[in-house]
Amino acid sequence: MKKAAKVHSLKVMAIGLAMPAIAHAQSLAPPPYAGAQAGVRSAGALQCHGRPNYVAMDSNGLVFVSIPNVVAIHAVCSVQSQGSYATGTEACKGIYASLQTATTTGSTIQLFYNGPTSCDQIPGWSQQRGFYYMSTTN
Repeated sequence: MKKAAKVHSLKVMAIGLAMPAIAHAQSLAPPPYAGAQAGVRSAGALQCHGRPNYVAMDSNGLVFVSIPNVVAIHAVCSVQSQGSYATGTEACKGIYASLQTATTTGSTIQLFYNGPTSCDQIPGWSQQRGFYYMSTTN
């Protein structure tokens, strides 16, 4: 019998929903985004997953990430000001730390967005304000 992968997730409180930790590897779909029915992913939700090879923060507090051959370098949140990002500053600090850990440990991440229709169409160096959820698997 194959052992289920361990899944970790962050609680993102800034958008008005407490997003609970995922208990089982079979439940990789994130909790619904604000306004969606429980257990149903919102229309337009996109998941990009893989091992990150680039994680950075600029002098304005924007957090950038890239997954090779999946999604170009782009900003997902800001640790200084939420502005029009779906993710608040406190959650963004945890996301940045989790991205750094995933990069150094070689873990796979899942990033979820409202807005983009495919991972490879997210422009390099863009600000993806619809990013709302991240999880990692070992």
